Amino acid sequence: ESMLVVFVSSLYDWLWLIVQSRLKKHIGMSLMSRLMDHSHYFYQDHFSGNLSSKINDIIMGVPKLLKTMIDEFFSDALALINAVITAWQVSRCFGLALSVWIFGFFLGSSLRFLRTAKTLSDEAAGLKATVFGTIVDILTNSMTVRLFGGKLFEESQLEKRFQATLNAEQKRDKFFMLLYFFRGFSFIIFQILCLWWLVWGV
Repeated sequence: ESMLVVFVSSLYDWLWLIVQSRLKKHIGMSLMSRLMDHSHYFYQDHFSGNLSSKINDIIMGVPKLLKTMIDEFFSDALALINAVITAWQVSRCFGLALSVWIFGFFLGSSLRFLRTAKTLSDEAAGLKATVFGTIVDILTNSMTVRLFGGKLFEESQLEKRFQATLNAEQKRDKFFMLLYFFRGFSFIIFQILCLWWLVWGV
């Protein structure tokens, strides 16, 4: 059995290695093809560094998100289904309580605050891309910055963008921290309720 687990795990890692590299190549080529179709005015309104940073984030982020979905989402979903079935077999009260917690609190809170989470994450990611885009543009045009004495101005603009990114990331992280706290607290209530049922049953 252990040999089978090792074999399946190694096979999965090997297949993912092949898929990941091809996926990154496909994403990069698709994004560059679409960007090169834009008009000249588009590039006047967007920093090249900002665009390259966003491309890099997408190339690295999409495969990571896909692997997270495969590794965690499906395994967690199977574990939850197994837990619900087991709880129902032990007691209808346990099964009902666990079902209410999963669909009412866990999934319910996820769906309820999905739009807020997406907005905060998009804002933080956009500001982060702007920071790294600004850095790339400053380095690319370093001679122009020096000739026109723009060092202090560029540093001031970069500092403002760093601070805006920091504020957005803290706002996003605080939101997720409160969301996880709510889930954890609701699960503690569920455990207390199950403990009370056990004592009452005895």
